[in-house]
Amino acid sequence: MGEAGVYQGEDQITSDGQTIPGYWGIYVYSSYINRIFASSNAMHSIVYNASCYSFSLASAFPNSNTRAYLGYQDSVTGRTARIAADTIFNTMAGRGYINGIVKNASLGASFVKFINENASDTAGFSINPSAATDMRLYNAPRLVKAEITQGVASVYSFSTSVSTYPYTDYLIDYLTDRAGGVAPEPADKDEPLHVLLKFSEPMNRNSLALSLKQGSVLVPLQLPSDGFGASDDTWSGSIPIPANAPEGEVALQIAALRLPASADDTVKEMDPDGDGASEGPDSSVVFRIATLPPYLRAVTVTQDGNTVYQAHWTAGANNTRALTIDTNGYADPAKDLAFKLEFSKPVSTVTAALQDGYDIEPDALTAGDDASVWRGLLRRDSYTELGAPDGAYHLMVSAADNANRALDANPATAARGGGLGYNAGPDAMA
Repeated sequence: MGEAGVYQGEDQITSDGQTIPGYWGIYVYSSYINRIFASSNAMHSIVYNASCYSFSLASAFPNSNTRAYLGYQDSVTGRTARIAADTIFNTMAGRGYINGIVKNASLGASFVKFINENASDTAGFSINPSAATDMRLYNAPRLVKAEITQGVASVYSFSTSVSTYPYTDYLIDYLTDRAGGVAPEPADKDEPLHVLLKFSEPMNRNSLALSLKQGSVLVPLQLPSDGFGASDDTWSGSIPIPANAPEGEVALQIAALRLPASADDTVKEMDPDGDGASEGPDSSVVFRIATLPPYLRAVTVTQDGNTVYQAHWTAGANNTRALTIDTNGYADPAKDLAFKLEFSKPVSTVTAALQDGYDIEPDALTAGDDASVWRGLLRRDSYTELGAPDGAYHLMVSAADNANRALDANPATAARGGGLGYNAGPDAMA
């Protein structure tokens, strides 16, 4: 007798002398299973054996790369075996209800559902090994990266160390506490948010909906037509903050559906807590919004393309900023000075003057595409005409945003809404 084959049992003689042919059966030895299923093609599969007394093979399959084995320790009717398969695999595939919710349930939860609904006829139905109960047919889509910026300022930044989540280990490295992603400074309500979202699964391009959530308040956001671009797992776009958006701490609620794994796959919602199941929108991205005045974020002064002065503000703890001077050299008064002013948001009515007892006005200032970057030129004629002596000079800058809020004259104490930390006036950063 080989490792596997077909056999026929002995004929049975009834009490009235009639002959009943013996049943046909299939025999399989563990060595055959180990040899056939040793290939990685069977790795992490689920084996369901619907035959009577089939749990005797329970140890053979998990030892041959399969992840889970389901079988019966007793005789089982065809009806029960069919109901077990329908209940368990439909529920795992997101087509069965658990507590009134359709979700891609784990093997264990689907198994318990069958047992609870068929308690009188389970025929010693069992799973081996018991640790395989966490297994799922697929994981729901998870957020693996989120970045929110305004201009060059970071509002929120989070990413995981892996971008996919194999169903064999549904708890792998998924962080739900993302407090570290919040930037020290709030988002400016007057300016659009640039949002980048990366998902663990390919997503349905028409399903994404973003809202700002604060308590029971939910404010939908207007999204560009197709932020997914060439990829189905990464979305990015510029989003205006609505006038009725709340200020303070808000969550970016992300509702989205993954692409279906099959034609009848119905559950594709987000997994917000990392358990592998579709449970609805993800609200783990939390940041702050405030109506903020502009401030002079950075200044660069050059001569003949060489930087002679460069400085910028960086966010610190407890609503503070620190001024970093990257370059502080000497300018040649016989050459023109070009300067670039970078503001925290678009501004207008910008004026600038080089001051040290003298007001040296630059040529007309010009704005960049979004009016948050302005450029000007101080010609050498200005020095000679005014007889400006050598020494240290300050570039005094004034500006106002579209709501006519003047520059924050002291960016070291970051404005954070409600007038807190705001000192209106010109800035002498350079």
